[in-house]
Amino acid sequence: MWFKAQKGELSILKKQRNRSVFSIAPQLTILLLLACLVALAPRIVSYFWSNTTSLSMTKQMFPVAQDERELLIPGNRLHCAGSPEQPAQVIEKWKSASTSDYSAIIVPYAWHCGTPELAQQTIDWINANRPTASTLADIWVRYYQGDVFYTQGKLDQAIEAWRGVPNSGWFFASIGSGLYDKDRAAALHYYEISERLDPGWKEYRVEFYWKQCLEFYNQKQYDAALTYCQAAVEFAPHAAYLQILGQVYAARQEYTLALKTFDRALQADTVTENIAGYAHRGKMLVYRELGQDAQAQTELRAAAQLLPDEPWVQIALGDFYIEQKDFAAAQTVFEHVLTLSDAQAKDIAADRLKQLSALHQ
Repeated sequence: MWFKAQKGELSILKKQRNRSVFSIAPQLTILLLLACLVALAPRIVSYFWSNTTSLSMTKQMFPVAQDERELLIPGNRLHCAGSPEQPAQVIEKWKSASTSDYSAIIVPYAWHCGTPELAQQTIDWINANRPTASTLADIWVRYYQGDVFYTQGKLDQAIEAWRGVPNSGWFFASIGSGLYDKDRAAALHYYEISERLDPGWKEYRVEFYWKQCLEFYNQKQYDAALTYCQAAVEFAPHAAYLQILGQVYAARQEYTLALKTFDRALQADTVTENIAGYAHRGKMLVYRELGQDAQAQTELRAAAQLLPDEPWVQIALGDFYIEQKDFAAAQTVFEHVLTLSDAQAKDIAADRLKQLSALHQ
């Protein structure tokens, strides 16, 4: 039969694996804290994204200044002193000045220019001496108190401190998304923190759900994949997500759901030729499993037209032509497969061409 050559029919091809079409967008509702974080700590986020290779936030998320450098805090342009003693001296001068003037910047300055110990001392002083409640100062205190706890290995206490910081769950999920392909263990750790800070299924974690869906699918853990794929589709019914969800249903032999989901992908506003091709391919394989050859052939033709360089679809098409005794068309297809990069598919195509040559003799 024309479909016997299919190899790994329900696997996700590498070319589609990294086509994440949804990335976490900055939330318009982020409160003053994150606005300040953008200005205060570009080093924090950029350091996260490019250099994190372990779970040690002590060295990677919260670096201590080694040389004199500039520290930008909203409304202030400060300089980190060159030695550990000098930041402490600067802070002592601030303590003798107006508390209200410096309560919002003294803690981040202590953390980024000094040491965790100096930050804790400054937090304690702010808590004891701030004359009136200051929303921004309160947020900084909670945020950096969490940092201090984390460096001490007190994750539970750090999370309790961060829980009082607006949008902290989103913040850690964003970091996890940036690290997912570089350091999976670290990314999962940050997602776990995000989940503890803001439990439940959240739209801002959709990229995590999508990546976990692909990860579990490729590991053939279809039950786990289904949970994450459904969550991704619920928050972002993009054609790519729907197409993969259809493959998960097919792998679980839930063929009716698979066909409906592939159709949803084909009808989505975000469908592309590539996504449509794989959706038709998925339908072809489902119809094949159901023994509905006529429908499978229709879907095969559609998939082959949209995926001219997908070798296993093309081999299936060539086998179909052989079955229909259209040997010239089959030869053209198999010769094209020889130009593609899949070594196993090329071996099969070469074997088919030998068979065709024998038929002509």
